[in-house]
Amino acid sequence: MKNKLKRVNAITAWIMALAVTISLAVPMRVSASSMSQQEQIDFLNDQLNAKEKQIEELQRALSNTPATPRPTPTPVYEPLVKLLTPQTVEAKPGDSRDVVITLKNIGTSAAYNLLTQATPPDLISAVFIDNSNNADAIAENGSRSMTMTINVNSGVKPGTYSIKLDHYYKTKDLENRTSTDILTVYVGGSAVAAPNVTLSGFTSNKASILPGETVNITAAIDNLGDGDASQVQIAVSDLDTKNLILVSDLCPMDLLLQRMGREHRHPRERPPHATRRTASRR
Repeated sequence: MKNKLKRVNAITAWIMALAVTISLAVPMRVSASSMSQQEQIDFLNDQLNAKEKQIEELQRALSNTPATPRPTPTPVYEPLVKLLTPQTVEAKPGDSRDVVITLKNIGTSAAYNLLTQATPPDLISAVFIDNSNNADAIAENGSRSMTMTINVNSGVKPGTYSIKLDHYYKTKDLENRTSTDILTVYVGGSAVAAPNVTLSGFTSNKASILPGETVNITAAIDNLGDGDASQVQIAVSDLDTKNLILVSDLCPMDLLLQRMGREHRHPRERPPHATRRTASRR
């Protein structure tokens, strides 16, 4: 369209220049004749009107000229390998299963020297069987099946995990191409039965324990797991005084040091006539 307007403007300028040239030359011829001044003016107007009609006819002819068609773009032939099925795999902790995945070339050209590699998350492994992740070529709209063994560790928590699939291949001109897919692994429930023994409900026959005294402690043993627990043993260790802490309200420093000293008292025998007092600590 821009080229057409340039042509119209150029032709119009040329015709206007020609009209001016004629208008300058006509008075020379007219002056030599016996035409009156009014006749000369009418003659020039007729010449200009004729040129304007020629310009209008030329513009109409150019406006009806069909536009030059744009060249058809050259088509691009490219392969594109993508995961077709499955998109999601279900498993449980401790599972080991073979999964057949299908890749499809959805591009417009064949893919050559295909290699697919899997990158699983922690505690999950993904290994292809019998080099099935290699292919010499996949034609346009063609597909390729691969077998992959997925092992889920028994310590994997239920949730959603992703295995990254990277596809490496070449075009017909031996140019490198890559594409990526995500295979989602849904881990649910506990597939491995395991016991879960807990102790709760501790009670004793004395409200307080004095140095050297013996006390009976009773506790409830519960198995909260989904497997049997056998040969259960309960070991009672000594009190670890290193892990004792003192919690005190805001007080002067000397009282705080006194309260800290109470945590390190040694058991000793008191005289029979001494009255034992229970120190209150805050």
